Amino acid sequence: MPPPPPAPASDDLHRMLSTFRLCALIALSLFAAPLAAQKPDVDPVKILEEWTAEYLKGEIDLSRREQMRGRAFQPKHYVTVRRGMCTEEQARRMTFEAELRLICAEVAKRNDAAAANALLRLAAVGLEQKPIDAAFVPSVARAIGEEFAAKLSSTDALQTVVAVAGGEGGKSPARQAAALRVLGTANAGPMRKLIEQMLAHALPEVRMAAADALRFGAQPDSVPALRVRLAAEPEECVACQVVDALTATVVKAGAKIDKGELSEALDAAIGAYDKHSWRFQLAALDFFAAARSARTVPVLIATLARYHGKSAPPQGDKFSTLVPSTAHRVLQNLTKCVFAEDRPDQWEAWWKENETTLQVEASSEPLALERVLPPKGVTVTNSFFGIPVAGKRVAFVVDVSGSMHFKLVRRGQTGEDNQYPSKWSLAHAELKRAIERLGADCTFNVIFFSHNAEAWKPKPVPANAANKKAFFAHLDKVNPNGGTNPWAGLVLALQPKAMDPNVKLGAEIDELFVLSDGLPSVGEVVDPKHILQSVATVNATSRVRINTIYVGGDEQEEARQMGGRSPWDMDGPEFMRRLAEQNRGQFLHR
Repeated sequence: MPPPPPAPASDDLHRMLSTFRLCALIALSLFAAPLAAQKPDVDPVKILEEWTAEYLKGEIDLSRREQMRGRAFQPKHYVTVRRGMCTEEQARRMTFEAELRLICAEVAKRNDAAAANALLRLAAVGLEQKPIDAAFVPSVARAIGEEFAAKLSSTDALQTVVAVAGGEGGKSPARQAAALRVLGTANAGPMRKLIEQMLAHALPEVRMAAADALRFGAQPDSVPALRVRLAAEPEECVACQVVDALTATVVKAGAKIDKGELSEALDAAIGAYDKHSWRFQLAALDFFAAARSARTVPVLIATLARYHGKSAPPQGDKFSTLVPSTAHRVLQNLTKCVFAEDRPDQWEAWWKENETTLQVEASSEPLALERVLPPKGVTVTNSFFGIPVAGKRVAFVVDVSGSMHFKLVRRGQTGEDNQYPSKWSLAHAELKRAIERLGADCTFNVIFFSHNAEAWKPKPVPANAANKKAFFAHLDKVNPNGGTNPWAGLVLALQPKAMDPNVKLGAEIDELFVLSDGLPSVGEVVDPKHILQSVATVNATSRVRINTIYVGGDEQEEARQMGGRSPWDMDGPEFMRRLAEQNRGQFLHR
């Protein structure tokens, strides 16, 4: 029997053990690597429901990055980090809006009934629960929910959306409204009949959503249903949305609309014209401009006579001088005549001579908001930076941030302006001039914004001599300083009761002028897209005309002083242009 092998030396033993441990570690790492690379088994629907629940509690601020709110970054604030959908490093570079989009994209990929219900719940936030703080921009959350719900394509998902849109299962009216808008956004043609049926729903918010859905689709075959609804609709906010849907349909598919159906729709709009306030009348005037029919001319002339006839102009919240100024532009556009707004007698005499012969030219161009030059000898009584002040209940939102002290540089010129060495000196002069010329039958208020916003008065006051004098004394004491927070100024001016298109604004104004020299830099809401979407949502039926003036300077030097390139995808002039365009106003880049 051979002797046993000699015991290994101590050094050899250590080498053998080390080799064994190394092999074991390599094997373990090879086995564990796939597990480490795999994400935890997460259900995106549950993650979206968790995100939505936290958002409704006010624990997620959709409007800004957490770091920009002044809090240190904490991974626990991101649902996607807690549930393993993304890493902490990814979250550090991600806004809460980006997080929501990431979640919704994964939910849409699931593409089933549960996904549809979760996205519809998001698309209804702020409408079925208690009002959400405006700074949490619920309109942005709703839009994201609608966007991804419209991407669903499976039979189960689509059947769920259709069932909710039809009111099956006792779902909330807000979710039903969201489902209707999704069907319209997705341009689901086969669902048109269902949407049209919902125009007769008992709840106005559902009828509004159905009208919105038909506006998105702009199908010529929907004109009869919209006409019937318009003729019977008692609620002004719904009537506005219905006539907006008619206008959109005419603009997108006018040649395809049956002439008889269009004529009957015009009859319905003309019949409803005096049943509602100035808000509906402005919507109807857009429809008249798009439809381009001589049959609307008597209504337009009667509007001028109501405000500029022999009797005193109408007073009260139901009326606004925006109506005759808009009617005048439509008249000029349709007839190519240039009689003055305040001479209805000339329009009436002209109409008597041309009633049977007027041929309104077809046009694919929308009615321009730019001012038509008045006839020789007629002057504009009041304007702000050349934009006519057409309203009688006017507010001004004026930027008094520190950059307003910068040099004023006219567009197309180099060097500073000799008459107005700073942007503030020009703004001061124009604001004083505009208020000085306001008629005694007007009311006005001025909101100044920098880091925060402050109104000169709690509510608009009559434009009498005493109030003007008091304001001018206040204006002379204003000293621009601080950052740029237009959100605060807009909220203070409009006073939205909720970020909901179904709710009228708290401020009783009909026209707003906004002056600024740059993009938002501070405030509860800084992202320009969020500001634009929120204002457009709450102003959808209130229809305050928002005019904007961008006062320029040496913008390259200002960008350097403000710390470099803006993080947003638009510049200051573009932000102000969109704000005016989306709210039926005029934009001026000075």
